[in-house]
Amino acid sequence: MVTNLTAVLQDMDRKHHIHPFTDSKSLNEKGVRIITKAEGCHMWTSEGERVLDGMAGLWCVNIGYGRKELADVAYQQMLELPYYNTFFQTSTQPATELSAKLAEITPEGLNHVFYANSGSEANDTIAKIELISVRRGPVGRLNCLGVDEVGNDFNTWAATRATTGPS
Repeated sequence: MVTNLTAVLQDMDRKHHIHPFTDSKSLNEKGVRIITKAEGCHMWTSEGERVLDGMAGLWCVNIGYGRKELADVAYQQMLELPYYNTFFQTSTQPATELSAKLAEITPEGLNHVFYANSGSEANDTIAKIELISVRRGPVGRLNCLGVDEVGNDFNTWAATRATTGPS
């Protein structure tokens, strides 16, 4: 038997939430499983069922849920500077220090780090890095990429080029 809270949340979800990789009609008939809390490698549903999270929150929680020491550090950072981009010739202390640490612990020659906000941004950037490296002249000078070549929105240029026909 589904509790009232679960039924209310399932109805709300059905009316307002589109799920990825899902047959919406079937899901809406069945109702979503509502996850209410998690600890370690387990999560609990709104019905109190304990479930092993074998996919680690879709591979985003590989260190487990409920890590107080990480929550404390994140809380302190959120109070000080929750986020700032590294566009426009800026950086942050955590990004700079983490970059140096990663260069220290990775194999020889892996000395630079690129941070992205999403897989799409990361994939687009690596395509641009490859394009730039291919366009370097014989003496290592970068040939200029003009606006005519990349369009107005350089942030999604590679994805656009990969999914459209010849220009």
